[in-house]
Amino acid sequence: MTSANKDGSEPGHDGASESRSLAALTHPYNKTITMAAIAKAAGVSQGAISSLLNDRDYGIRVSEKTRKRVFKACRELGYIPNDLRAVVRMYPELGDLCLLVSRSITDWPSDPFYSRILKGALTAITSPSHHITLAQYDDGADYLEHPELLPHPIQSGIASKFVCIGNMNFSLLQALLRRDFPVALLECEVSIPG
Repeated sequence: MTSANKDGSEPGHDGASESRSLAALTHPYNKTITMAAIAKAAGVSQGAISSLLNDRDYGIRVSEKTRKRVFKACRELGYIPNDLRAVVRMYPELGDLCLLVSRSITDWPSDPFYSRILKGALTAITSPSHHITLAQYDDGADYLEHPELLPHPIQSGIASKFVCIGNMNFSLLQALLRRDFPVALLECEVSIPG
């Protein structure tokens, strides 16, 4: 004969605590969701989750399809990471708009053309919680070989949308595209192979 609790659940299982656990997992902005819960929802290993959320390569190759599935599961579960970089990777709409200006353009702050670009960007950002970041890049730097030279908004992970102005550095463009960021190019011509 099998025994049961008053609510019909099995002994040792409190139906109320299971309901609370389910409610906690389905809360729209839940910070207490574990990597195990995300891994289960996305159908991947906890190592893959750790690699993606911490933006580290722990020897675990994670495909673009898997990355999108994991971030979708995180969003559906309402997971909000503690790390700003992870927040921006998972919720790119929350990242800053970054205007990246080539160091070869020395008079850009006083040039009327570039002033109009900056004014247009400021007008487009309507929410006080969104920001515009300005940074410069070197035309000749190899950012793929030396990622420590990347402009600060890219290194810090605070920006998720980029407008590059001036001579394009192909390694910079590749670094941005590898991170799946939208990039607009002004004042340059670039042909992307493939």
